[in-house]
This record gives sequence, C-alpha cells and structure tokens, in this order.
Amino acid sequence: MFDAVKIRIRGSLTFVANYFIFHNINIYKPRYNEGYVTFFVKSKDKNKVIDLLKQKFNDYKIIEDTTINNLVVSNLKRIGLSLGLLVITICLYVMSNCTVNLDIKGNEIVPTDTIKEVVLDFYEIPNFNKKLDTRKLVNNLIMLDGIASASVDKRGNTVFIEVYEELPKVPIIDKTTYKDVVSAYDGIITRMISYSGTPLKKVGDTVKCGDVLIKSKIALGEELSVDTYANGEVYGRVCIKKETIIPEMLVATKRTGRKIEINKFFGVKPKNPKVPFEHYEVELCQIKLDNTLCLLANKYVYYELEEVLEPTNFKENESFYVKEYTDKYITTLPSDCVFLRSWYNVKLLDKKVCLVIYYEIETKIT
Repeated sequence: MFDAVKIRIRGSLTFVANYFIFHNINIYKPRYNEGYVTFFVKSKDKNKVIDLLKQKFNDYKIIEDTTINNLVVSNLKRIGLSLGLLVITICLYVMSNCTVNLDIKGNEIVPTDTIKEVVLDFYEIPNFNKKLDTRKLVNNLIMLDGIASASVDKRGNTVFIEVYEELPKVPIIDKTTYKDVVSAYDGIITRMISYSGTPLKKVGDTVKCGDVLIKSKIALGEELSVDTYANGEVYGRVCIKKETIIPEMLVATKRTGRKIEINKFFGVKPKNPKVPFEHYEVELCQIKLDNTLCLLANKYVYYELEEVLEPTNFKENESFYVKEYTDKYITTLPSDCVFLRSWYNVKLLDKKVCLVIYYEIETKIT
C-alpha cells in the first residue's frame, strides 16, 4: 500500500481495531496470524499512531514504511551513494591519467638535478593526460655532457629515465715532441715520480713557477746526451692567494611582504601572469589536494622585491665575510688537491676593505 505504514502488534484483532477507531484512526487490511495483528495506516496518522503504540502496547513493530517522506530520504541516500561512487570513479580515472613521479637511475657522474631539469623543461610533472615524446626526450638527454645514451619509459603515473654515461676520456699524450716537465706553481716538492727523462729536483726542494723539474734529455756518458720524452708526476705544497674588495655599502634585494599566489593543476604553467610588481621572484611548491589519492597541484608564489642599500659593517661581521669568501674561493682550487690550512689578512682602503685569503694545499704542480 502506497503512502502508508505497515504495523504489527501482539494482541487480538477486535481490541486493536476498536482501540484505533476510538482514537479516530482508520486502519486498512487488518490481518490476524498467530497472536499478531498486522494492518496499514495512512502517512498522515503515522506520528499519532506511534504515540498511541508507545502508550498502550509493548510488543509492536513497524514492518514497512512507504510514506512519501521516507521514500524521498531513502532515494536521497541512494543518490548520495551513487554520487560518491561517481566521484571516486572520476578521481581514479584522473589519477590513472596523471603523471606525478619521476624515477632517474644509471647516473654516477652527471648530477641527478641536471637530468631532472632537462626532463622537466621538456615534460612538466605533474600533468594530466599529456603525451610524452620519448624519442625527442632521449635526444635532449643525449645532448648533456657525459651521457652517451638514455632510455625513457612511461608506466602508470611515473616516468622512468635510465641513462648510460660516457666512458672517461683517455688523455692523448704527444710523445713526438721533446719538452721539459716544468713547475706550474711556486712551492715545495713533497712527492716526485719520474717515468722518463732526467730529474733535476728532489723532494724538499723549493721551486718557482717555470722551473724545470724533469729534463727531456738522458745522459749516455760524461759528455753525450740524447733527447727523450720527459714524463713524471710531481706534487708540492703550494700557497694559493685570493683577494676581494668589500665596499662600504652593498646593493641588496629583499622582499617587501607583498605577494600573490597562483594555483595550477596538472602541470600547467601560468601563461603571462599579471604580476603587479616591477621586481619579483617566483617560488614554486607543490600542495596536496587530497591525502588519500595524492592529488597534487603547483602553487606559484610571486614575491615583490625592492633594492636597498645596506652597510657591510665589516668589523662587526668580519667572521661572516671571512667564512663566506673562504667557502666561495675554496671551490676554485684544483679538484684533486689536498687542503692543508687557510688564513686571511685584512687591508683597509679608502672606505673599502681588501680581504686576502690564503690556502695552503698539496697538489700536482706539473
């Protein structure tokens, strides 16, 4: 029966019918079976009937509720469940077509960041359903110094990059020209190995730049000598001098505190963003839209910058400048050297400071 409530009560049919008729409630299709009476009441009497059941009967049950309100609520729940399943299906589809990870392996000499930069310039990650031209990306990777070949494969939401680096280049030594082995630095010899030629110096000797260390001649007697190819390895303790001028005032840029944020999805870059700043810097970070499905978006933050003159205050910040420039210049030393010690000297000029840093190293001097 539509728009009605079906109820079951323990009791006699006559008593139940008279009880509800007495309270001006019509019951429909009453049935008696094994001590229970079942019947229908209209939806408009539902609340009144429930109140009467609570007052008079202990053993009762609502078997079926086909009222319009109940049907609407039930259907809304079904619609909500269906919409939830639809949203999950869409999210799974989006995630299955998103590229969010990059896996790089095979490199030992070429930095991973360098490879990653080439890949992201060509194929931005994350992105949605963007086709990857693997052949062109391989060509871009091969153009990097130190990479002989590469393979690119996209599986699922990950791009797999495997690179094959070039073999170290063997230096070509010209043995047809007879040249002396000379010193490239001023220093004190600490180690010396002569493969061919005649050594003119020994360990502990002080040499200057341009001094001959190994002569390209071999004596065959007291007065007879022949030209030969001079070859050897000579190491020495060397002092390297670096200096820099620090002015009284420096131009620096700093953030004003004003910024704007632009969120982009699926790896899309902002095209000609309207940034209301003359000078600015951009900071890129990833934000999670959903922790369960790992949905990501790129957030571009544009910070306004301004140029300001700041005093260097060298006397107060001497240790800071010494460390900054010591660390800076140490990267310019020979890559195969052994660092021994460093010290510095300060020369005061007219409103400027000359910072001189000395490095004592052991290195190959030939």
